[in-house]
Amino acid sequence: DAEAAGLAHQDVRRLHDGRGAVICEARVAARIMAGVVHSAESSAEDDPMGAPGQSPGRGGCVNVLTAKRHMTEKTTGSAPNSCLIEMEKWTDAMGAAS
Repeated sequence: DAEAAGLAHQDVRRLHDGRGAVICEARVAARIMAGVVHSAESSAEDDPMGAPGQSPGRGGCVNVLTAKRHMTEKTTGSAPNSCLIEMEKWTDAMGAAS
């Protein structure tokens, strides 16, 4: 799946959805299902490249892509374990405007 999508190990990719965007390095692994992006952890730092909330973050904080909903109506535990995103190869030309 990664090869067919033109994704190689250590490629820099822009992950994005309607909530935001983040720049990450790809680590291709055979154990990941086709069409799935996995993040083992997220950076504790949100480092936007331009206006916060309007530009991609280069700190690797994938939590900006997840919903702010709770696990259940009566708990405060967050439910950021999955979301639908788009992924594209990052280029320097994208800069803070992306």
